[in-house]
Amino acid sequence: IIMVSKTKKFIYIHIPKCGGTSIEDIIKKYCYKYNNSTSAFGDHASLNTEKNALTEEEYTSYYKFSVVRHPLTRLASIYHFGIGINHDGDRSWSGGAHIREWEKYHDVSTFQLFIQNLPKLYDDLYYEYFIPQVDWLRVNGKINLDKIIHLENLTEAWPGIANKFNLPTDIGNTARAT
Repeated sequence: IIMVSKTKKFIYIHIPKCGGTSIEDIIKKYCYKYNNSTSAFGDHASLNTEKNALTEEEYTSYYKFSVVRHPLTRLASIYHFGIGINHDGDRSWSGGAHIREWEKYHDVSTFQLFIQNLPKLYDDLYYEYFIPQVDWLRVNGKINLDKIIHLENLTEAWPGIANKFNLPTDIGNTARAT
C-alpha cells in the first residue's frame, strides 16, 4: 500500500509483514491510500508500480519512507501469518487460509519445509508476501527514499519521522508485526 499525505507531503510505502499496520494507524487520517487494482503486488503496491499515480512534483519533492525487516524474522512472520498464528500465539486467528493455498503446491507443514519450498512457492504463486523487500522500494531499478527504518529499530526511529511531520510519536504495539 502506498499512502500519500498531500497536507504533510510524505509518501509511505507499506511492505507486508514489516510493521506497516502500526504506522498506518498513526498516519491514516492524514493520507489517502493509493492501490492500483492491476498491481501484481496484490493489496500492497510497490513504489515502482504506483509512481505513475503520483504527479512528478509529488514524487520528487515529497518525503518518501518505508520500514524493512530482517529477512529471517520476516519469513517467520509470514509463516505464522500463513498458518494462522497471531502475535499472541492464538491459532484461532483467521490468517490460516493462506496455508491451505500454499499446501496445494508444496508441503509447508513445518517452518523448515516452508523455507525449503519457498523458492517454489514464490515461482508458483508470486504471492505478495514472498516478494523481496527491495522490490517494493525500487523505481527504475534504484532505491531513492529519504528514510528506510529497520523494524527492529522502529521504536527509536519513529519519533524522528513523527516530529518532522507533527505526528504522534507513540508507535504503539510494534509487536503486531509478528
